[in-house]
Amino acid sequence: MNQAEVLFEKNFTACYLKYSQVITNFLHNLLTNAEAAKDLAQDVFLKIYERKQILDLNCARTKKFLYVIARHKAYDYLKREKTKLEKYHKIQSDKISKNQHFYKDSSKSYLEKEIISTIYETIESFSPEKQNIFLEKNIKEEKLKDVADKSKLSIYKVKQIEKEINRKIKTNISNYL
Repeated sequence: MNQAEVLFEKNFTACYLKYSQVITNFLHNLLTNAEAAKDLAQDVFLKIYERKQILDLNCARTKKFLYVIARHKAYDYLKREKTKLEKYHKIQSDKISKNQHFYKDSSKSYLEKEIISTIYETIESFSPEKQNIFLEKNIKEEKLKDVADKSKLSIYKVKQIEKEINRKIKTNISNYL
């Protein structure tokens, strides 16, 4: 190994030790799935390693940079999971219509419907303004700044509303998981 490679390895190791748990926790809060959070955190650091990026551990932008990568990894993961779920629902729907038989594993279907219904009811329990903010940010996937501008609220207030609704959703569906 040459001197540049040794320097990179030391920097990468220090970066990993300093930020891996923080990034894993951040991803776990976004996904509420510990295994997926660990896997995606590894992917974040793998990306840094593959690019051989040397990061300044004392710079606040390093942490922000890692958060941005992690957030993008989480969005990609959620999109893949959403696509899988949509494909699953399509396949199940096709099976039901082709066979004209009731779906044998109705408990799973019932559970999914209950979760969706609970999420819907939870969102509905908030004021129309909060509902719109949450839906624009999370369903329409609009940028935080755009949502804040439309609602004439600060970015901080929009984040607080989103956290409040997410917290209540997590609490309400925890019985099903």
